Amino acid sequence: MSEANVWKTLAAQMDNFSSQIGAYAQQDTARKSRSAAAAKSAQNDLRLSNERATKVYVDGKESDVMTSLSQLSIDFDNDYEGYIQAANSLEKTWLKNKELDAVGGMRAAFTTMVKNKKQQYGVDPYKNYVAKEKEEGKRVGVTNIKDFVTDANHQVSQFIDSVSDGSIETLDDPDNYARQVDMVAGKYMTLQAKIDDLVKINDFTAKEAMALESEMELKFFSGVIKAQISNEMKNDRGWTAIDEFEDNPATFISSRKHLQALIPKGVKISDEMAESIYDDIFQHYKDTQSEADYLETKLE
Repeated sequence: MSEANVWKTLAAQMDNFSSQIGAYAQQDTARKSRSAAAAKSAQNDLRLSNERATKVYVDGKESDVMTSLSQLSIDFDNDYEGYIQAANSLEKTWLKNKELDAVGGMRAAFTTMVKNKKQQYGVDPYKNYVAKEKEEGKRVGVTNIKDFVTDANHQVSQFIDSVSDGSIETLDDPDNYARQVDMVAGKYMTLQAKIDDLVKINDFTAKEAMALESEMELKFFSGVIKAQISNEMKNDRGWTAIDEFEDNPATFISSRKHLQALIPKGVKISDEMAESIYDDIFQHYKDTQSEADYLETKLE
């Protein structure tokens, strides 16, 4: 064979070999594509299977979870802390179930459902707990103020007694009067501050605070005037003092220096309050006189 034919044959063989390599490469690529598609399909089928299994499990358990938590919200309707402790205990028990690890994603889905339902059924116990705490705060605030006014009236009574009998001014302690005045002079302002705190701290409405303020101011002022009347009665001037107060409460107070110390300048006793105080001191006068007459009759 001539040299030209040899090269021609060799070139044809090389072309054929290249074609075979190209065809193999195409077949290999197609095979890999089919394999990848099959793997992706299998993964998708597994994912769908897991999702179906998870949904079936979670849906099946959701009713039990809701029933249990609903009952807890009833059992602990005013005890949010008790509800949370009981709900956490149930959640811990539920999450111990090994079935949750049988399928990927099932534990996460179930845990999310439980936490959401736990929060949902805890709303009412929490609201009731907050309302209960507010009511307790109001009760404590009112009790504190009432006790404060009672104690203030007791101190005021002692102060007026010491002024009336002269024991407040002693030669060996000339500053005693000023000290005693300081002890009682701020009682009214302290009462006002406590009323303000009811709104700031104890969740009182302005209307509720104003109603209690009127009640406690009446009790305080009545206690002050009643203590003064009691001392006037010791000097047989009780009825005269009552008439004086009825005629002009402002003059009754301004004519007695020690009473001015108890009621801040600018604070005016309203006509309605003065009428209530008059009724109170008049009843006090009658009760005291009746008691005195009874004791006197008994002694005779």
